[in-house]
Formats: sequence, C-alpha cells, structure tokens
Amino acid sequence: MNKQQTAAALIEGFLHQKHITPTAIVDLARAYQGQYSQLPDYATTQKCLSKLFHNPVVWQPALLVIEMEHAASNFPTVLAAVPKEELWQPQLLQIAGVNGTIGISNYFEIKLNQQTLIHRYLSTPHPLVLALSAALSGQLAQWDS
Repeated sequence: MNKQQTAAALIEGFLHQKHITPTAIVDLARAYQGQYSQLPDYATTQKCLSKLFHNPVVWQPALLVIEMEHAASNFPTVLAAVPKEELWQPQLLQIAGVNGTIGISNYFEIKLNQQTLIHRYLSTPHPLVLALSAALSGQLAQWDS
C-alpha cells in the first residue's frame, strides 16, 4: 500500500469510528452545492471524494487533525479551555481550500448557515467532515463551470 492509500484508509477509519460514512460526506456536499450549480452524477461525486482522500494537500492536514484530536485529552489545562476546532482551524481551511477559495467560503457557509443540512446527513458534525464536505462542494462548483 502506498502513502496515499494508507492515508485514505486512516481517514476513512477515523470517520468510521465517528460513525460517518463517505456517503454522508458526498450527500452533504451534493445537497449544499446542488443549491447553486449543476452536479455530476453520484458516482462521479464519489470518485471526486476518493481523489480528495488521496490528495496530499488533503490527507496531510487531515491526518494532523486526527492526531491532534487523539492528543487533545492529554493537553495541559490551559489548552483544554480552547475549543479544539480553533487549534486545528488552519488545517481545516487548508483541506477546504484544496480547490481554491470557494471551498473556504463553502466551509464557513456550511458550518455557520447550513445546520439543517448538517443534521440531515451527519450523525456527528465533526469539523474534519465539514472541511471535507466543503472541499468536495468546491470541486463540484468547479465541475459546473
């Protein structure tokens, strides 16, 4: 197994532990981006997500977020007071922005204004999942242009 395959497997394993499927990410991204543009077929969207999992610009910060979450229980009391998402926000924005600034805009739009969609598709609205959904929706927006 090469680095990209190993990283993708680790990300999917983490999502599985959180009871989040790749299908849920695809569904959230499609529901969000479908409000604004034409979408490719479902299978194409799934392939796009798989490519994101194998892209070093995505998997490197994603693995860092996963490691930081695992380490958070050992953080000193000073850091424990800071919301975890704030500690790894640069990595989340790097993931969301893999296809340009549209993904970053989508990340904040989904996170702040799309709670109905989040709760419809995700049992656990983990920040990493929101970043992955935003990156995928950005890719879908570019597909339509």
